[in-house]
Amino acid sequence: MGMVCPAQYNPADYFISKLSVEPGWQDACRTHIHAVCDAFELGSGGRAMAQDVAANQRLQDHQDEDLEYSSHTSSGSPYRSSWGKQFHWVLWRSWLGTIREPRLIRIRFLQGLALSILLGFMYRRSGPYVDVYSINGSLFILIGNMTYQNMSLVVHTFCSQKELFLREHQNGMYRPDVYFISKNLVEAPVFTLYSIMYTTIFYLLAGYSLEWDRYLICVGTAVMLAWCAVSFGYFLSCVAPTLSIAVLLMAPSLILFSLLSGFYINLRSIPLIMKGFSHLSWYTYGNEILLVNQWTGVSNITCAPTAARCYPDGAAILEQLNFSEDGVVRDFASLGCLIVGYRLLAYLFFHLQTIRSKARR
Repeated sequence: MGMVCPAQYNPADYFISKLSVEPGWQDACRTHIHAVCDAFELGSGGRAMAQDVAANQRLQDHQDEDLEYSSHTSSGSPYRSSWGKQFHWVLWRSWLGTIREPRLIRIRFLQGLALSILLGFMYRRSGPYVDVYSINGSLFILIGNMTYQNMSLVVHTFCSQKELFLREHQNGMYRPDVYFISKNLVEAPVFTLYSIMYTTIFYLLAGYSLEWDRYLICVGTAVMLAWCAVSFGYFLSCVAPTLSIAVLLMAPSLILFSLLSGFYINLRSIPLIMKGFSHLSWYTYGNEILLVNQWTGVSNITCAPTAARCYPDGAAILEQLNFSEDGVVRDFASLGCLIVGYRLLAYLFFHLQTIRSKARR
């Protein structure tokens, strides 16, 4: 049509200017645009595009007929492949999504490394004196870091990917349980390795006991605390319709759970109406396990001259906090129940959200 893009001119800007309607020249511009469209349809490029569109439409119609036929078969499944095949490919895609940006993984582990070293040196004991409040505070900080870092990561990633899942699920690609289980399986090793690395460095630098059984109990507790936080993060992500609402729900939940840990307030002083909430808090169980692990068997405590209160032994500390060695097994079992319970509730709300999205469609 004689329209050649001048040299040293952006082709996109040139074609946009030729196909735009300028004020004062509306009729002439529309006539010119129609002439360009007609010339394109009659040309070889327009005919080839029309053939591609028609072929694609026939393919789409054929797929729709196959899907409609499969939905009326005896199985009644709207999905185009079996559960095992769905699980295989969704698990593989979830793994690729996890390792797709290795720099982010390295940054997260470097962040945990720096934080564990910083806090480890901050709480490192120097001299012969034992600061009970510093040791108890460092263990509570360990619980808080295992909780917030893992939960915030789950909330941000899972909420941002829900829309993609809903769109692909509505197209009959895979089931909600396949997606949920795959995400959990792929992300579990990352959270576990991060918790082990962070706790090991912090434990050694802070100067805790070098007995293997105490170290393993501390690391195992930290891993279970991280899994509890991840489970609750999934729960918030599935309950909240958007990321902003999930983040708003996360802050008051963490404040409530941390208050019921026994660090800020003695468990004997908690009102009866709040005791039920304490059973839902992994802070409560984790704090008791870590403190019992730290102070059990400590028969002599050398207090600093400036200490506000001096305890004769570890048993006195646990008695003052209303913690007991007999409750450790119950605490581990409770952490396991919270991991499974929050995860099941998360999937329940996730499945309900999937059903509601189908109804809106």
